[in-house]
Amino acid sequence: MSLMRYLILPLYLLRLILAAVPSLFLLLLAKLKPFKTLVVAMLVLGIILLSIVSYLSPINSAAQTTPPTPDLTSLQKQELVLQTWLQKQPAHRDLLLNLALVYEAMGNKAQAEELLNQAKILDPNHEFFRQAEEI
Repeated sequence: MSLMRYLILPLYLLRLILAAVPSLFLLLLAKLKPFKTLVVAMLVLGIILLSIVSYLSPINSAAQTTPPTPDLTSLQKQELVLQTWLQKQPAHRDLLLNLALVYEAMGNKAQAEELLNQAKILDPNHEFFRQAEEI
Protein backbone atom coordinates (compact mmCIF):
# COMPACT_ATOMS: atom_id res chain seq x y z
CA MET A 1 0.00 0.00 0.00
CA SER A 2 2.80 2.44 0.82
CA LEU A 3 4.43 1.70 -2.55
CA MET A 4 1.22 2.81 -4.24
CA ARG A 5 1.37 6.10 -2.34
CA TYR A 6 4.89 6.74 -3.65
CA LEU A 7 3.71 6.05 -7.19
CA ILE A 8 0.78 8.44 -6.78
CA LEU A 9 2.83 11.17 -5.09
CA PRO A 10 3.94 12.91 -8.33
CA LEU A 11 0.35 13.03 -9.56
CA TYR A 12 -0.84 14.35 -6.22
CA LEU A 13 1.83 17.06 -6.23
CA LEU A 14 0.85 17.98 -9.78
CA ARG A 15 -2.76 18.28 -8.63
CA LEU A 16 -1.72 20.57 -5.77
CA ILE A 17 0.37 22.77 -8.06
CA LEU A 18 -2.47 22.99 -10.57
CA ALA A 19 -4.93 23.94 -7.84
CA ALA A 20 -2.58 26.52 -6.31
CA VAL A 21 -1.38 28.18 -9.49
CA PRO A 22 -3.96 28.18 -12.32
CA SER A 23 -1.73 30.28 -14.53
CA LEU A 24 0.90 27.53 -14.44
CA PHE A 25 -1.74 25.12 -15.70
CA LEU A 26 -2.62 27.42 -18.60
CA LEU A 27 1.05 27.84 -19.50
CA LEU A 28 1.53 24.08 -19.33
CA LEU A 29 -1.46 23.53 -21.59
CA ALA A 30 -0.15 26.05 -24.11
CA LYS A 31 3.20 24.26 -24.28
CA LEU A 32 1.66 20.81 -24.37
CA LYS A 33 -1.14 21.59 -26.81
CA PRO A 34 0.22 19.12 -29.38
CA PHE A 35 0.01 16.42 -26.69
CA LYS A 36 -3.53 17.31 -25.61
CA THR A 37 -4.81 13.72 -25.69
CA LEU A 38 -1.87 12.48 -23.64
CA VAL A 39 -2.29 15.24 -21.05
CA VAL A 40 -6.02 14.60 -20.70
CA ALA A 41 -5.43 10.87 -20.42
CA MET A 42 -2.80 11.39 -17.70
CA LEU A 43 -5.11 13.74 -15.77
CA VAL A 44 -8.01 11.30 -15.95
CA LEU A 45 -5.72 8.43 -14.91
CA GLY A 46 -4.38 10.51 -12.03
CA ILE A 47 -7.88 11.34 -10.80
CA ILE A 48 -8.91 7.70 -11.03
CA LEU A 49 -5.82 6.53 -9.16
CA LEU A 50 -6.26 9.17 -6.45
CA SER A 51 -9.88 8.13 -6.03
CA ILE A 52 -8.92 4.47 -5.70
CA VAL A 53 -6.13 5.20 -3.22
CA SER A 54 -8.31 7.48 -1.11
CA TYR A 55 -11.08 4.86 -1.14
CA LEU A 56 -8.74 2.07 -0.05
CA SER A 57 -6.77 4.01 2.54
CA PRO A 58 -8.08 3.93 6.12
CA ILE A 59 -9.75 7.11 7.29
CA ASN A 60 -8.52 6.89 10.84
CA SER A 61 -5.85 4.41 11.81
CA ALA A 62 -6.85 4.73 15.48
CA ALA A 63 -10.29 3.42 14.60
CA GLN A 64 -8.82 0.15 13.39
CA THR A 65 -8.95 -2.60 15.93
CA THR A 66 -6.97 -5.77 16.10
CA PRO A 67 -9.01 -8.73 14.95
CA PRO A 68 -9.98 -11.22 17.64
CA THR A 69 -8.05 -14.43 17.82
CA PRO A 70 -9.64 -17.04 15.58
CA ASP A 71 -9.86 -19.75 18.28
CA LEU A 72 -12.46 -17.82 20.31
CA THR A 73 -16.09 -18.81 19.95
CA SER A 74 -18.80 -16.28 19.31
CA LEU A 75 -19.82 -16.18 22.98
CA GLN A 76 -16.23 -15.73 24.08
CA LYS A 77 -15.86 -12.84 21.64
CA GLN A 78 -19.01 -11.24 23.02
CA GLU A 79 -17.75 -11.77 26.57
CA LEU A 80 -14.43 -10.14 25.74
CA VAL A 81 -16.07 -7.10 24.14
CA LEU A 82 -18.57 -6.65 26.96
CA GLN A 83 -15.88 -7.00 29.63
CA THR A 84 -13.79 -4.37 27.85
CA TRP A 85 -16.70 -1.94 27.83
CA LEU A 86 -17.61 -2.83 31.41
CA GLN A 87 -14.11 -1.86 32.52
CA LYS A 88 -14.73 1.58 31.04
CA GLN A 89 -18.28 1.88 32.41
CA PRO A 90 -18.66 -0.42 35.43
CA ALA A 91 -22.10 0.90 36.41
CA HIS A 92 -23.79 0.44 33.03
CA ARG A 93 -26.98 -1.57 33.48
CA ASP A 94 -27.30 -2.82 29.91
CA LEU A 95 -23.70 -4.00 29.77
CA LEU A 96 -24.22 -5.94 32.99
CA LEU A 97 -27.42 -7.52 31.65
CA ASN A 98 -25.88 -8.50 28.33
CA LEU A 99 -22.79 -9.96 29.97
CA ALA A 100 -25.04 -11.91 32.37
CA LEU A 101 -26.91 -13.35 29.38
CA VAL A 102 -23.62 -14.33 27.74
CA TYR A 103 -22.44 -16.03 30.93
CA GLU A 104 -25.77 -17.85 31.23
CA ALA A 105 -25.46 -19.08 27.62
CA MET A 106 -21.93 -20.26 28.38
CA GLY A 107 -23.24 -22.20 31.39
CA ASN A 108 -21.62 -19.98 34.02
CA LYS A 109 -24.72 -19.46 36.19
CA ALA A 110 -22.89 -18.06 39.24
CA GLN A 111 -21.34 -15.13 37.38
CA ALA A 112 -24.61 -14.54 35.52
CA GLU A 113 -26.53 -14.29 38.81
CA GLU A 114 -23.92 -11.93 40.27
CA LEU A 115 -24.14 -9.59 37.28
CA LEU A 116 -27.94 -9.72 37.31
CA ASN A 117 -27.93 -8.71 40.97
CA GLN A 118 -25.59 -5.80 40.21
CA ALA A 119 -27.86 -4.66 37.37
CA LYS A 120 -30.95 -4.99 39.57
CA ILE A 121 -29.33 -2.81 42.23
CA LEU A 122 -28.70 -0.14 39.57
CA ASP A 123 -32.25 -0.24 38.12
CA PRO A 124 -34.74 -2.46 39.98
CA ASN A 125 -37.68 -1.23 37.86
CA HIS A 126 -36.18 -2.25 34.52
CA GLU A 127 -38.47 -4.18 32.20
CA PHE A 128 -36.12 -7.19 32.24
CA PHE A 129 -36.64 -7.68 35.98
CA ARG A 130 -40.40 -7.06 35.80
CA GLN A 131 -40.73 -9.75 33.13
CA ALA A 132 -38.61 -12.13 35.21
CA GLU A 133 -40.92 -11.60 38.19
CA GLU A 134 -44.00 -12.32 36.09
CA ILE A 135 -42.61 -15.66 34.93
